[in-house]
Amino acid sequence: MHSTISFEPWVVDQRTLQFNQRKINLLYIDARCKRFVFWFFLSCYGPVITSVMGPVANMLSVAALVNSWRQTPEGKEIKDRTGIYVINATSLGIGCISNIILFMHFSNRLTYITSQLWNIFGWSIAMILLVADLLWCWNKEIRFTDKQKGIGFWYAFFTVILYAGCTATLSLHFLGYKLKKYAPKFNLSEDERTVMMYTLWLSCWFMWGAGMFSQIMNISYGSAVYYCVVSTTTVGLGDVTPQTVAAKIMTLIFFLSSLLILGLIVTLTRTIVQKSFRPIVSLHISESKRSIFLKDLANKNDHRAHDYRDYNQFLLMRKTHKECESYAKRSGAILSVVIWILFWLIGALIFKFIEDWSYFNALYFCFLCLITIGYGDFAPSTGAGRSFFVVWALAAVPLMTCLINSVGEYLYDLGWSLSGNLNKAIRLTYRKINKAVSALGSHFFRNLELILTTTQRTNSGENTSSSDEQIKIELAENLSESDRSGDDSNLLSNKQLKIEKKIERLWLLAKDYSLLSETEPDHKLLYQEWVSIFSLLPDKQFEVIFSKNFWLSNVSPIRYNTNESRLAFLQLSSALKLEMKKLFNQDGNYNALGALNRQNSSDFLEEHNIQNEA
Repeated sequence: MHSTISFEPWVVDQRTLQFNQRKINLLYIDARCKRFVFWFFLSCYGPVITSVMGPVANMLSVAALVNSWRQTPEGKEIKDRTGIYVINATSLGIGCISNIILFMHFSNRLTYITSQLWNIFGWSIAMILLVADLLWCWNKEIRFTDKQKGIGFWYAFFTVILYAGCTATLSLHFLGYKLKKYAPKFNLSEDERTVMMYTLWLSCWFMWGAGMFSQIMNISYGSAVYYCVVSTTTVGLGDVTPQTVAAKIMTLIFFLSSLLILGLIVTLTRTIVQKSFRPIVSLHISESKRSIFLKDLANKNDHRAHDYRDYNQFLLMRKTHKECESYAKRSGAILSVVIWILFWLIGALIFKFIEDWSYFNALYFCFLCLITIGYGDFAPSTGAGRSFFVVWALAAVPLMTCLINSVGEYLYDLGWSLSGNLNKAIRLTYRKINKAVSALGSHFFRNLELILTTTQRTNSGENTSSSDEQIKIELAENLSESDRSGDDSNLLSNKQLKIEKKIERLWLLAKDYSLLSETEPDHKLLYQEWVSIFSLLPDKQFEVIFSKNFWLSNVSPIRYNTNESRLAFLQLSSALKLEMKKLFNQDGNYNALGALNRQNSSDFLEEHNIQNEA
């Protein structure tokens, strides 16, 4: 099944939706499929993760090339053999070419098949060459000698891991395409494409900074890369510090620029998470539940129409969207916390063995680094520890962003929910007190109770459904006004007057909903509001409201969680154009528009970019 998201017969735009319709339509599986979320995130985030790992791997590979792989027990570097250097340089070159090809693919300059085959092959070869180089150096130059592994060796080791990660993510993405789960294309938004550019920029900035600081601070290139990462992530362990005036001046200039670049990456990461995870999870669950509701109705052999007048189905969709939204936020927060804890525990375990710390001290060190305190009482001193810290600290940046965003959003909503429940409890208690006092027969308190109850209902927005008879009367009156009653009157003036009245109502409602869509995008329309809007719509849209199980069906305007005020505005403005065409098409009659003059209507159409086809 194809996951095409359809809004027929409703008029929508991207501002109406809380998810990216184009990204979902690239998938070949239905949103109700159990693994829809997995394949969606693989199609989107697989390329993004690769685009982040690739430049970082090249940065580490440069450090592995510049620094020696061997050192004496005293820490003095030993020059590598020419063969090790050549293979290392070849691996770096192939890795850089693979990154360039990926960048060209992100820029839509290469086809999916060509780019994928070159990238998977290229990073695989770069990884294999570096693994062979590491094994040869270990067996021939280090294992049976008194030499130790230098910081260059460990940078090469972690480069292999990142190359393997790039190969794995792209291979999985290619597998999804071969299994016909999505189109042969990277399912990326502009924000996701921009992440690669900023990551590449930051990696190049680090490489230049490491070269500069290694000269003016008289430290190795690998230690300078470590210094750049420690300072940019604002951890500041204090084990490597500038001593000269020149180094201090360049530190101020360099790390201000680094923080700006890192801030852009953090902002983009936050935007990507907000626009992807919660809306997609909520969409998947709501579509699954809606499908179950329809199956249950079909199994009951219920022959009732359940059209727009079924208020219970309207409430059911409202409740479903609210529950799905809450579940998506809660699951996002829990998932972020679980991943963060695993990242913390595993990182501490690695530091325990690399730096020979106790596990508690390693946990203490990692926790302080994750919250960017960095007292400096613990800091990695070995080549393995510093090279691992570079990878671990850079990976912590998007992880902490996701954690703060998802948990903060969940706690914010939880706070509002608790506040609302507290207000309800207070109102309920106050009503009971008023009821008890009124039982005493005091005329004054009875009047006070009536006033308070009326005020509370007004402020709390309590709304009850109107009866079917009232809805029918209101709809009949609206239809009569909009000339749907089949009135065959031949009086042109009467027709024009009806059209003018309808235009006035359409214009006023559209103006209100346009403002509401900007100020309160999460506002949900009441049942009576939808009924009122339906009565003003063209015949094509009006007919669908009598569909069976209308509020649960594929043509329901509340099928998806949208900016409903924007959705209502688009329907009303579209109807407004049609009614104005009717008015202007009267036999030569182009006079005043009644209560709504021509200038006001033109200003409104121009303000909201509605083409006046008349």
